[in-house]
Amino acid sequence: METTVALVIGLLVALTMVPRVYAWLRVLEFRFRPPTVEITEPDSFPEILRPVFEAMGRTLGALGFEYSHAQWTDGMMMNEMRRPYLVFVHPETNTYAQAMPSAFENGARVFDVAFTTAYQSGAVVATFDSLEHLAFSFPPDWECHDHYLNDVASQWEAHLQAIAGRPTEDVPVQLHPDEFAAREEQALSHTLDHLEYSGDMRQAEALETWRMNPAAAWRFATSVLKGTRRVAHATARREHPFSASDEPAKIAADAFAYEQFEAAERARQRSTHGKLLWFCLSAAGFVLVFGWLFSWRMVPLLLAVVFIHELGHLIGMKIFGYRDRRILFVPFLGGAAVGRKDDATALERVIVLLLGPAPGLAFGLVYLVLYLYVAPSWLLSAPSWLFELAVLALVLNYLNLLPFAPLDGGRIIETLFLGRMPLAQALLLALSAGLFGAGAILLEDPILGVFAVLTAIAIPTKWRWGRVARALAKRVPPNAERPRKVRAVFRTLSQAAFSSASRARRFLLARSVLEHLESRAPSAVMRIGGAAVYGALLLAPVGAYGWLVSGRVMPSLFRGAELPTEWALTPAELRELPDDRVEGAVVEQMVMLLASYQGDWARLRDEVPSGALTVYSTWLLEAEVTNGGFLQYFWNVDRASAQEALASLQTIEARKHAALMQKAISVDSIERPGREMLMENGGWDAFFLATERTQFGELDEEFNRLDQTLAPLRVRFIRENPETFLLDEP
Repeated sequence: METTVALVIGLLVALTMVPRVYAWLRVLEFRFRPPTVEITEPDSFPEILRPVFEAMGRTLGALGFEYSHAQWTDGMMMNEMRRPYLVFVHPETNTYAQAMPSAFENGARVFDVAFTTAYQSGAVVATFDSLEHLAFSFPPDWECHDHYLNDVASQWEAHLQAIAGRPTEDVPVQLHPDEFAAREEQALSHTLDHLEYSGDMRQAEALETWRMNPAAAWRFATSVLKGTRRVAHATARREHPFSASDEPAKIAADAFAYEQFEAAERARQRSTHGKLLWFCLSAAGFVLVFGWLFSWRMVPLLLAVVFIHELGHLIGMKIFGYRDRRILFVPFLGGAAVGRKDDATALERVIVLLLGPAPGLAFGLVYLVLYLYVAPSWLLSAPSWLFELAVLALVLNYLNLLPFAPLDGGRIIETLFLGRMPLAQALLLALSAGLFGAGAILLEDPILGVFAVLTAIAIPTKWRWGRVARALAKRVPPNAERPRKVRAVFRTLSQAAFSSASRARRFLLARSVLEHLESRAPSAVMRIGGAAVYGALLLAPVGAYGWLVSGRVMPSLFRGAELPTEWALTPAELRELPDDRVEGAVVEQMVMLLASYQGDWARLRDEVPSGALTVYSTWLLEAEVTNGGFLQYFWNVDRASAQEALASLQTIEARKHAALMQKAISVDSIERPGREMLMENGGWDAFFLATERTQFGELDEEFNRLDQTLAPLRVRFIRENPETFLLDEP
């Protein structure tokens, strides 16, 4: 219960802070340059924008404006595409309306307009609509207004009120197009100078480029998020946000803005420092969340397993030429390797997906087989955390390979078999959400609960994407040119079912649909081969488990080996071994003797020194509980062995572990009769039933939260009590 409450609190904090941190980091990546403005002719603008420019003329003409000129503007931000503007003038007030196709999340408008009136004194009055939060700053002599009205006629009325309050002796001036362009370029340059002078910006790495400092970037990111919410509220208040939002103009504006967005993303180059900052911040959040919820001792191992998994994906992306590659950790969930290649083939995508879980599966499986059934001396003397790492790598990577979306296994199934069936992908997502939810309830696992909730949230979007992709696949030929596909996508997204979605969501939906339309279906050979490799990886751990528990493995491995028949390590030999090997040497000798005695514990107790029993019983307890909890430990040992482990914990002065073991023995005394009845059935089913009925869960969590491992205590015991390792103890 406490874990669930903590998880809910953590999620609420994350939902509050993650958007701000993400926006802040994005702003820190921005690089700025001196702006330029170029006078041009409307014919130089893309033909797709004709309906938008016609809407501008109709709307502003109705307000008394006349066409002045057209211009291209390269703003202060690098990687920002050139923006086409039509400039109109109001003869009665000498006010200019600078209109461009809407490129931001500004409600349902198809173009944005800024009204500016320049005066002889040099002052400028400017009125925007739902744009102020996107401005870094304004020149000192500019008086700016933005009432977030989401309506051009209301915006014009607000501007008239603003200029009505100006002194009558300060007369508005009319500007030649060249003068207007020069004034705008000068205003943008002054803004850049002002930001540098105030300390909000500083020189970046390249010549004639600037970047924002962290404090200014945080203020700007916060302003953008607040302004975006204001835009959403303004849009919701108005039944018809913009009178010129006819369908052709809206489709054209969305398609043009999307292509500009994609071009900027392709040109975007994240710096190494930026990627490293993302990596470190996400890793810190990952450590804090999982350390708080579970065990600080296990966090480094979990971090290593997730990192190696994502590194496998990243290596695959590098091999196949993905761009903008990076690794991020995701608190509450795991990690993500991010990269993009628009024309990646199904084969490349499947290989990238398999390279994540495959290394961890191979490492965990080989290590555990060697450790448990071959037991070479060099492996038994290795640090105990290496065993825990192998178990964690095997379990997490195998779970990730299961055929549930959005796990790697589910994405492999989608790529191989469901790529041309978008609605089937939505159904797979729904099935996965149900299975995650059932697992969370049955296992009382909050992490599975988070997976279930997040997967369920994604189902409506996936379903909508499936409907759009299915409809377009019937209307748009596979060999159609990209502009036609883009217009077809946004024509579909302009329908009522999608009109309420934000532009950001429509863009993400459009990207997914276009990737679907432009992707090539895998061949039959690819599907068969990919399924064979995926199935082999999925079945290999199951087959290995069946082989190992068949009862034929250990005897065959030890057949013909020279196993010891009695304890052979002397105190002198133990003194010669370094601290990082002495415990492993004792455990190795005990494992070999147990194999020699055919698993006869009674004989082992009678024929080995008491010190060896102390070390081995605590080592076995720690290994079993770490691997499968107290239930697994008591499933595999008798009452006498448990009491022996308790006495051994007291002997090595592991007081916290001993107190916890005493509680576990009390629980075992209650559960053992029923468990022994289940054990008569044999097999995995009996153990699974026992996991549903046991009361060891809280003790397992408490054991994992203990801030000390037993290995240092065992080493100290060996060093301080060498006489207990003699066969004939005094």
